Amino acid sequence: MTATLKRRPPNQGARWTESEEALLATDSDRMIGERIGRSQGAVEKKRTALDIAAYEPRAYTWSAAELKLLGKFSDAEVARRLGVSRRCVIHERQRRKIGPCHPENSPKRRNK
Repeated sequence: MTATLKRRPPNQGARWTESEEALLATDSDRMIGERIGRSQGAVEKKRTALDIAAYEPRAYTWSAAELKLLGKFSDAEVARRLGVSRRCVIHERQRRKIGPCHPENSPKRRNK
């Protein structure tokens, strides 16, 4: 469950609450700043002062079977099947120099 914080005017010099500090490194400094009404720089400064590492999104590890889906199905279909974002699929397909799926080349979906 994620904490819902109300947006408020910029907190220039205001004390940090425990709920604000708990958000550090759960998303990018920019996104956290937008959520709590602080600048990206203020969030970065507080995070580094508390010796908290920056947020790093997890990279998806592709299996050989999953890689075979690239270019055979639409990016949206592969993303749906694997539970990842469409952008993740596009990035991996382009990184491997695999062209996009063309509907006439894709395996037909079976209706159940």
